[in-house]
Amino acid sequence: MATQKNLQIDGNRLWDSLMEMAKIGPGVRGGNNRQTLTDEDAEGRKLFARWCEEAGMTVGVDQMGTMFARREGTDPDLYAWVEDRMCGFDPEVAPRVAEGLLDYDLAAEFAEAEVPIRAILGQTIPLNLEGNRELRPDFDAIVMEGCGHYPMLERPEEFNQHLVAYIEELGR
Repeated sequence: MATQKNLQIDGNRLWDSLMEMAKIGPGVRGGNNRQTLTDEDAEGRKLFARWCEEAGMTVGVDQMGTMFARREGTDPDLYAWVEDRMCGFDPEVAPRVAEGLLDYDLAAEFAEAEVPIRAILGQTIPLNLEGNRELRPDFDAIVMEGCGHYPMLERPEEFNQHLVAYIEELGR
């Protein structure tokens, strides 16, 4: 069973990036003051976009000014399909969904599960295997290499093979 190696953070690189961004719109007593639609906001956005593009991502901005950075997945048409589906919802739905997540207790859900838990996920989704195993020692994961955020849509045959194999394993 494949598991994803924890991503490593280069602490020095992260600190240097934070310090570079902090130079833009410094606050009087520390921190930052990059208010929306100011020159400092534009400069910070330009820097963030440059970092994303250097990392091989495309950057977009929605009508509210929220920046989105993404790396191309295995199916270029999938992103447009998902974006269309997600943006086509009633705007009142998202806040209600988010409110429900505030009260979500993952530890309780893990404890109530009557079977071992196995996640099937794309490589781009962060996985904290050790943290999940603290909540549920039998937690396991299959990481679909080269797959993006929606493995069940990007590579449904492979995803279903993993799912069926797990169901069959549970039946033994």
